[in-house]
Amino acid sequence: MSEPLDSLVNGWKRHFAAADATIAWGGASEALELELAPGVWLVSEVDAWGRTAPDVNNPSGELFFGEWKTANPREKKTWKQVWRMNPQSLSYGVLAAARWPGMSRFTVRKAFKELTPTYDHAWFRYSVAELEHWRNQILTVASEIKLYKQVGGIPWPTNFSACFRYGPNYACPFFECACNRQQWDAVPAGSTHGGDPSWSATQQRAAVHARDPQAVVLSPTMVATWLDCRERYRREYVELVTPVKGEALKLGGDFHNELSKYYSGMVKQEVAP
Repeated sequence: MSEPLDSLVNGWKRHFAAADATIAWGGASEALELELAPGVWLVSEVDAWGRTAPDVNNPSGELFFGEWKTANPREKKTWKQVWRMNPQSLSYGVLAAARWPGMSRFTVRKAFKELTPTYDHAWFRYSVAELEHWRNQILTVASEIKLYKQVGGIPWPTNFSACFRYGPNYACPFFECACNRQQWDAVPAGSTHGGDPSWSATQQRAAVHARDPQAVVLSPTMVATWLDCRERYRREYVELVTPVKGEALKLGGDFHNELSKYYSGMVKQEVAP
């Protein structure tokens, strides 16, 4: 492992060791798919799932899923307030509740990328009404996608307020070469076409399309991208232009791969869904 990756992963293991030991882990990097309506699918994978330690209110423990994230230190003071109703978390919640009926609890753990990494976590819960509302929101997104595909034409609606949502050093890859110059089909240097197997549940989407070529297949990342900017969605998921991953995304992908192996090694086969 590279030095930054090694520092992040080993620090994570030490920081969460005591908490991890109390959990009965049921799976890691588990692929999920759900047909929300005929021809509309939601797919992704949760980073881990399991049962919490038994307590007075839950003698058998409580089912939950977990999301692991790397983050910029500037998020430290705000992330807990915004993450529960984050479109990605809500979409994971819909998937998890369908896979494990009754699951409403989840945890998010953050590794902050500093010279000496720091870590934080929070536990959240969704109500049935919240998940049903978000399920309907995803169906609305799917209907809008179908409509835009029928109408065609370029560009799709743009949202310039989202171009720098992660800060001035992390602009949308389509901003400078395309949208900023009104050259809507311009391609970022080094981009590939046809989809990247490691990019937002590409393989899961391909499997659904093999069964139903006309289906709208969404992932939590795709839903978030659509809400950020329809034009970016068109470029990445209709034209299948995959920009070069920056160092932050590469590090995040490698980080998830290492943690997937780590938590897979702690899975207990007898954990019941």
